[in-house]
Amino acid sequence: MTETRQSGPELARAAIQLFPRLSPTEQQVSVMLYRLLAQGQPVARQTLAKQSGLPIAQVSTMLDAWHGVYYDGAGEVIGYWGLALGETRHRFRVRGRALYAWCAWDTLFLPRIIGVAAEVESVCPETGSRNTRVHTF
Repeated sequence: MTETRQSGPELARAAIQLFPRLSPTEQQVSVMLYRLLAQGQPVARQTLAKQSGLPIAQVSTMLDAWHGVYYDGAGEVIGYWGLALGETRHRFRVRGRALYAWCAWDTLFLPRIIGVAAEVESVCPETGSRNTRVHTF
């Protein structure tokens, strides 16, 4: 059996390859979607289109093509690449609103994208202990 070791930069490059490559317009819509979700309510396609300044058809095409987008029964976005309205082990409090991150790693980049500090409370799966910390950007 051969053991392969990778450096931090090599691991980072490999991790980045897992994420979709977004055009500048898609990046703009993606950031807007995170910021709208951070308001604590499901996000309608019409709202995302209006806030992004793009036609709803263009925004709908993007959303339909992206993985990692989750919807409620009304077709509104309730989760997107690491940020969710539904409860997980990683509560993510922004401006007094309880949101949730998919994993602890997500809590490291979400404050930067949303543009605000966040208080994070994670529950250890092994011990059940709660860990609270504040992440700023």
